[in-house]
Amino acid sequence: MEHDLSIVKQAIAGQKEAFEQLLVLEEEKLYYTALSYVGQKEDALDAIQEAACKAYLTVHQLKNPAFFSTWLFRILIHECYRLLKKGKKMIPYEERELLERLHDQEQVIGNPIDLAEAIQQLNHSQQMDKVNQFK
Repeated sequence: MEHDLSIVKQAIAGQKEAFEQLLVLEEEKLYYTALSYVGQKEDALDAIQEAACKAYLTVHQLKNPAFFSTWLFRILIHECYRLLKKGKKMIPYEERELLERLHDQEQVIGNPIDLAEAIQQLNHSQQMDKVNQFK
């Protein structure tokens, strides 16, 4: 999102209200970005809160006001990764979906294909083609 550069410059200069205004403008996009990374509402809100705090404390270091949004989202994404790594969180499956996946995997493992047996089912020229293919 392209912001009014004067507001970004005010935030860089330390004006709290200008920084808050920028966060409000990015609020929805921040939420959906964080949610897409962490998968849960509470974790997304935690990541946003931490990112906003870090951004506020370091906004004076931003050299190019035109890149405020990119800079802010980079902080958010790093925060999402930190949160995931910290908790080693996995996005949970619904129990039914997990059971279906396990069942599907059991069927694949339960019906192994014997490679030698499969090759024996090919005619002689097909067998020779496969042998030559691997040479």
